[in-house]
Amino acid sequence: MRSTPTALTLLAAITLSTHSVYGKEASYSGPVMHNSDEMRKFKTPWQTEDGIIHFRDEQYNSWREYFDARSRQGDINFHCGVPEYDIEAWAEHQAFLPPSDCSMSNTNPAQSYDPSNGVFRIPCVVHVIRNDSGTQGNISEAMVQSGIRILNEDFKAIAGTNGGNGTNCEIEFYLATVDPDGNETNGITYSNNTNWYNDQGAYYDQLAWDPDNYMNIYTNTASGALGYVPWLPMEGSPGSNADRVVVLWESYGDNAPIGSPYNKGRTLTHEVGHYLGLHHTFNGGCGGNCSSSGDLICDTPPQDQATFGCSGSSCSGTPPDDNYMDYSDDLCMERFTPNQSRRMRCALINYRPLLAEEGEGEIEYISLEQYGTNPTLVAPDGVTLRVRINELQQNGYEAGSGRLYISTGGSYQSVPLVSEGSGIYGANTSELECGSTLMWFFTADDVNETTLRLPTGTGVFSAFVADEFGPAFSDNGETAVAYSVTGTASDGEWTRGDPIGCDRNDPATDGDGSGRCWVTDNSSDNDCDSDVDDGFTRLTSPSIDASGGNATVSYTRYFSSSGGGPNCPAGFVADCQGTCFPQAVYDDWQGDSVCDDGTFVPSEYGYNDAPEGVAIFLNCDTFNCDDGDCSGCDGNGGGSGGTGDGDYLSIELSNNGTAWVELERVESGDDTEGTWVSKTFAVADYVTPTSNVQIRFTAVDVGSETIVEAAIDSVVLEVLSCGEDEICIGDLNGDGLVNGVDLSLILGNWGLNSAAADINEDGTVDGIDLSLLLGNWGLCPN
Repeated sequence: MRSTPTALTLLAAITLSTHSVYGKEASYSGPVMHNSDEMRKFKTPWQTEDGIIHFRDEQYNSWREYFDARSRQGDINFHCGVPEYDIEAWAEHQAFLPPSDCSMSNTNPAQSYDPSNGVFRIPCVVHVIRNDSGTQGNISEAMVQSGIRILNEDFKAIAGTNGGNGTNCEIEFYLATVDPDGNETNGITYSNNTNWYNDQGAYYDQLAWDPDNYMNIYTNTASGALGYVPWLPMEGSPGSNADRVVVLWESYGDNAPIGSPYNKGRTLTHEVGHYLGLHHTFNGGCGGNCSSSGDLICDTPPQDQATFGCSGSSCSGTPPDDNYMDYSDDLCMERFTPNQSRRMRCALINYRPLLAEEGEGEIEYISLEQYGTNPTLVAPDGVTLRVRINELQQNGYEAGSGRLYISTGGSYQSVPLVSEGSGIYGANTSELECGSTLMWFFTADDVNETTLRLPTGTGVFSAFVADEFGPAFSDNGETAVAYSVTGTASDGEWTRGDPIGCDRNDPATDGDGSGRCWVTDNSSDNDCDSDVDDGFTRLTSPSIDASGGNATVSYTRYFSSSGGGPNCPAGFVADCQGTCFPQAVYDDWQGDSVCDDGTFVPSEYGYNDAPEGVAIFLNCDTFNCDDGDCSGCDGNGGGSGGTGDGDYLSIELSNNGTAWVELERVESGDDTEGTWVSKTFAVADYVTPTSNVQIRFTAVDVGSETIVEAAIDSVVLEVLSCGEDEICIGDLNGDGLVNGVDLSLILGNWGLNSAAADINEDGTVDGIDLSLLLGNWGLCPN
């Protein structure tokens, strides 16, 4: 049975009156700080938009530089934010806890906890937290999947992997396929929030999936540690929103960007060990009863200090420097012991009884995982495409069953996958048609003849076929480009600038990090009235030459339509336009006959806190105002306005400036609303490429009671090239023929240094040039 929260909380208060900062007792949930003086107040580092890490009075250019400095200063806390526990202190207060075989002061490695009794399968959700702009903290879906794969290699001791020498704990992890609401999912969420990215604020209250039924993994800065859990299940409150595993995003997954020695995914393995009840191998030092002191595990020799590198020490026996719960380098970690396995399984049974599924029937034998980064451009002479096939059970893959399926528009062709070692399989395509789109997916069978597919469902990977892209048009917002701006909106027309960010669901930064972009209005800080009102605003590019035929258009876009307005400060509420006004304006408003007409400017009537020069609007359903006397006006309204239904951002393409074809329409309620999203389209899929291709962006507001914000960045039209055109030697006038016209040019420039007739470019028009011309007389090659 799970220990009662009351007893656990009391015991924790008695024995662990202070946690390390990584236990979140010292967490900060206030506003984002913007200078180093403010940041020195923190006990944990803070990474700003420019990538600089601020900690106390120092600045670091990278997390690796930060950790190296901590090591030189003799500070080892960055390895793991879980504190060392005083087991004797816990034992003194054992009376507060019901008996347990895996408490904070005891381990009983009973046979009932042996892995031979069956498999536990744990559904996981990985919450990837990035900063506001998304420039820090991003982890690809493939990298997320690699972290789960490594967990299985380590906890299941899969042969042929780095975890193959350990103990098969029969604990298996998988990304959840169904979310708490019963919807299909890939088990990954993405959030942009600088506070959360710096591990501040109770982000888990917003993001957590039921912690009783999912293992919630968060990636962010981990408060300056490689990772941590806030408590072991035996001491804290398993099942609360804060019950979680936190990993520094740069040390998550295979070949993690932080680099050696923390780049093999073992940070996650280590922290999940804590999540399932394991102490550090060096906890408590030497001496005492091995099952009730130290790390409470009898088959891990006690240590008086952690291992750094790959060679450690112990008080007796073989040093556990290859144990996942030491501080060894990632490459050296390769085992849990049998008793560690039993303690973790005991923790699942006693403290996390709803988390894991039991039974052989749910076992996955293999999984397919994206290998590396998929190409966006492949050469016409073919490409090798690869996939990773993970054997979750020994010999779980049906050898020879792996297939690559490819198509350039017709039916799919099947190509056998060939092993390249370490679970990587690849296959080569044949020659491909330039300008086409290559589409592909992978399949493989497990030993139960179940076929797995990547991507899942009916999805495919795709890339354009060409030797290179040549930009015909490129705009990142930094220089003036000859767009035209038209529309019917009364306010909020497109303008170019560095987004101000008014906390009204408008973008706080541009889309590509260069600084500027196109936004709907870009109002000054004192009014922030930047949304589109009562109509549309349209941004149209100049004509672009895409006549090469094989062209793509790409852009990064932002759209939001909301009725909620900004998050007004305390004492303020939003009007129907989303502008924050002092509550006193509403308190004084009742009975004033002009409240509906939007002509009253509070700042001009003594309301000094009101936005200067801005009229208040209360003519929306939210405030229940009547036709003019305001007798029904609700002064405590929150400015929620309309729902945003009908508002949209449309992106269209034309090859003649008259007929337009829509590439996409982003509407209110779209799941990408309020974020920057990049898109790429093949021009020929929508219009015939000509020398007069244009792209336009139209933001539409169907009424004045919603806040419509849009932005555009990184607009690029590229023409695909498939090698050099064949040279027609002797065709001096470029008409596709070598004839008398070209001969006349040779003779007319004889003996001169003329680029117009010097075929071999030796500085003189002479007999050599004449011979080259006559030798190629006639039609040029196609």
